[in-house]
Amino acid sequence: MSRPVMGACDACKRRKVKCDNANPCANCSISQISCEHRIAPRKRGRPPKGSLRQLSQEETCESIENATADMIDDSPVNSLFEQDAASDPQATSVLEALATPFSPGTLTTPPSVSTVLRETLGKGSLAAFAAVSRNQFVPNVAHIFQKLAAAVNHQLADEGETIATCAHKCVDIFMQYLFPNTPIAHEPTLRSAAALFDLVGDFLSPEDDETPSIERLRALTLITALCALVNSAMSQGLFSTSKSLTWLFYNASRATLRLYEEYDLEFPHSTSYHIRMWQSAALQNSTGRDRASWHIHGESILLAVRARLYDEDTISRLPQLEAQLLRVNFWLMYLADKTAAAFEARPSMIPNDYLAEKLTLREQGGQDSLQLDLSRPCNGHSLERRLLTGFHLKRRLWAAAADMICELRLFPTRNQVFLANTEVDRPDISGLVERYLNFVGHVDHLPEWLQSPQRALEGVEAHVAEYQAASFWAQRSNIMSVYHCMKLVILQKCIEMAVPEVVGLNQDPIFWAMQKLETSRDFIREVQMVPFVCFKVQGEPAVSVQPFSLTSSVAYSC
Repeated sequence: MSRPVMGACDACKRRKVKCDNANPCANCSISQISCEHRIAPRKRGRPPKGSLRQLSQEETCESIENATADMIDDSPVNSLFEQDAASDPQATSVLEALATPFSPGTLTTPPSVSTVLRETLGKGSLAAFAAVSRNQFVPNVAHIFQKLAAAVNHQLADEGETIATCAHKCVDIFMQYLFPNTPIAHEPTLRSAAALFDLVGDFLSPEDDETPSIERLRALTLITALCALVNSAMSQGLFSTSKSLTWLFYNASRATLRLYEEYDLEFPHSTSYHIRMWQSAALQNSTGRDRASWHIHGESILLAVRARLYDEDTISRLPQLEAQLLRVNFWLMYLADKTAAAFEARPSMIPNDYLAEKLTLREQGGQDSLQLDLSRPCNGHSLERRLLTGFHLKRRLWAAAADMICELRLFPTRNQVFLANTEVDRPDISGLVERYLNFVGHVDHLPEWLQSPQRALEGVEAHVAEYQAASFWAQRSNIMSVYHCMKLVILQKCIEMAVPEVVGLNQDPIFWAMQKLETSRDFIREVQMVPFVCFKVQGEPAVSVQPFSLTSSVAYSC
């Protein structure tokens, strides 16, 4: 029979998870490891300056932690930051004044790794070294956010801003301009996470077992990932130092995720997908290099497949809010994967044959929970319902374009078989025509609030109408940009494959050029209609007309 004990067990302390103080505790029972209480509790605070004594085994491991954390800072991402600093005076000043902002080595001068290993392992402490938790090799959450707050406040001092006001502004911008196209978050959760920075240092106060809760770690990782995303998308508009802020928030978010990454992989939450997609988007916006960003995004896809988010029965058993967030997250990830594969940007991580009979997830649940904060007047007048309607319309438009591209890719193979064997019937283009008509037909069903946002908001309070109109314009701009760009891509592929009749043209190149010109003119007209800020806040994909740029970033722009 289990008996209550005092304090967290050794394994929970090392893994920085909440311990239920049982013997054995639930975490150790699940992990099938020994539940022990050998680590003696230490007094809080720094030791006296004058105390000089021989390093204990535990302190030696901490020295290894300090040395290893310096190696963590020498990552490819940090090298990219240094490359940017060469052309950015503001970034250079950050490197000089705030070098290695998250490295414990900035607080003490650790011995070399080889020296520590030689001294430690030479004393027969191999077993002790092997038992060291991975979290001992990275900074703790208090250290990360103390350095982050100092660095961000330093960057924003000239503008009279703080890390708290920056976080709140990022949430405001996301909810008004980015949420309409990626409605994957819960507004009250984001705002409560941003409010943690209002408490200055109190939000990092130690808990009873000196370990932040998993909810606190997820909230901090989430808000820093969001701030990195927004600053990367508006690197020239939100703050004068947004480019530098992007890296500060991005590195803090990645470092915090490492503190509970194994737990997050074993027990994923809706925030597990938000965080990785936003980190991926921030990296893509900041560097323009999609390999690392897609790797981070790929983690969320693998988590979704393993968690069976494609199965309606799996989702329907969850609480309403969590089910709603997971539902939208999966459709966004599935669409990104399908579109990237259609353009041969990268192999599909969710093969169609795998989900042929398993994909039962519905667009919307029976009783979807509210994701917006209805205590805010700007979220009234069915704003959330309208935005979700537009999101699913855009999702179907992207899917139709991806299906059309896939069919066009297969057509040359079928045509070659026909040319090589006269007994084989000529490939029928009726299927291509049907798919093309399905694609172009989606824009004929734009709801009234996307056709004319101002007209749909007549009679609504002025400040509410202004806010919601901006959200509708942001969604419309994304939908119509995708439509016109994909229409040009499909037209060009039909011409290359000698089947212009699929799009209603003959074999005369003059008509091809006229059709391209007309589509381009429609696109320019659409750009002139929409407030430019709606394009600006959507980052790189919104300003690129290259199809591969669009699809490489579809994970956070579609």
